[in-house]
Amino acid sequence: MTWVLMTAALAGALLAARRLLVVVTVFGPSMEPTLRPGSRLLVLRIRRLRVGRIVVLHPVAGQKVPGGDLLVKRVAALPGDPVPASVLAAVGGRPGDRVPERRVVVLGDAPAASADSRNWGFAAVTDIVGVMAGRLA
Repeated sequence: MTWVLMTAALAGALLAARRLLVVVTVFGPSMEPTLRPGSRLLVLRIRRLRVGRIVVLHPVAGQKVPGGDLLVKRVAALPGDPVPASVLAAVGGRPGDRVPERRVVVLGDAPAASADSRNWGFAAVTDIVGVMAGRLA
């Protein structure tokens, strides 16, 4: 009977971990040198966002994602923060504008190789799958 309870507990723990964690592979050079193509990330399915955190998100409508269906970017501004100057043109903003509620600014670490908020504007907080918890490889 004890092994049945232990097996059930283990199965429950694995199911909970699967709902809370996801493994994502980085495609493309947009996060170099921090993350190289082929890097595997452990992502925690939460939206506790801070500026500087690496997040995984669904692309904006119509965005093509090479090799997968998720983007890996860094949070550059949160709701209420000033819109970074590099993003103003993409959002039709002016200096001093603020990031709207339920929106964030996400940028790749390699600007010349990254399609991000500089190109398509704000990302919806609801499009964020989670935050990077660590690297697997």
